[in-house]
Amino acid sequence: MQAITLPDLNNFTANNEGLINRVKVTKFTQLGFNDMTGYDYVFNVKVETVEGYKNKLITIITNSTYLSDIEELIDDEELSIEDKVKNYFDYYFLV
Repeated sequence: MQAITLPDLNNFTANNEGLINRVKVTKFTQLGFNDMTGYDYVFNVKVETVEGYKNKLITIITNSTYLSDIEELIDDEELSIEDKVKNYFDYYFLV
């Protein structure tokens, strides 16, 4: 399994647009807090590809600075950050 950042995942999906059916969050973990970037997060995404290609499981390493954009897009106070990230991937990464 490889670990990448959110911008790397965006580039990967853009470069392989015709080969990807779906990107789905399968595991989400909040790590420690740091004064510069906020909370650190690690989550796994499953990249489901078209027939004939292998699916990929990728680990994303990010922090709350990058996820703040997602929180603003999904403005629902009752949802946790994990649910917001899952909803974001279900909607925006459905190719």
